Amino acid sequence: MAPKYIFHLSEWEKLPDILPLGNVYIIDENQESEYTFSVREGTECHLLRLGLMGTISTKICTEIEPNGICTIDGIFLAEKTNVHIETTIAGDNAFGRVELLCLARQKTDMKISANMSVIEWIRWFSAHVRQQNILLWGDAIIRGVPMLHVASNEGNIWHSCTVTRIPKEHVFYLTSHGMDRESADALILEWLIRKRLQCFTDLEIYSSLQEKIMHTLTEIS
Repeated sequence: MAPKYIFHLSEWEKLPDILPLGNVYIIDENQESEYTFSVREGTECHLLRLGLMGTISTKICTEIEPNGICTIDGIFLAEKTNVHIETTIAGDNAFGRVELLCLARQKTDMKISANMSVIEWIRWFSAHVRQQNILLWGDAIIRGVPMLHVASNEGNIWHSCTVTRIPKEHVFYLTSHGMDRESADALILEWLIRKRLQCFTDLEIYSSLQEKIMHTLTEIS
């Protein structure tokens, strides 16, 4: 079994430039953070960026080498959020995924960019970028820019960016089965958050992360 490493970042704690071999879990709860790291063959990296309150500023740059795996999940509820993520697929059979969930409300200002690049002649790679923005209530500014720069056509590629309210079809299904609207909204948001935490379910910190996020969401509702 591959060794497990956990980096829980706060107050400008830094990562090593090259991550150790094994399963690496990174939880970044800094208000401001900026770092660069490489993911080598034999490393499977899962990074969770949390931005729950106040002003959040982040710049993350990653390079995924041959046979490396890197997933980046983000959950953002903060009043002002400025996030830039750069990922480079730099070897055959590398896997990169970025999935960001932004929950916006009155006077929220969110600027999120997630760029993934694939260099020439790379084969059998996966490059996925997705940003899901949900407007909870009121007016907000949301600028989402998911981008792919791909110089090879021998891989699995997709990207998307959506701005919606809480999905009506999910609300309709739950309310038609006897749930009130407020409970339905809460359950849908919890489900969306749990999807972003699924890589961390085996960690002892998982429950406290979920509780912290849901508590913050309840406070701002």
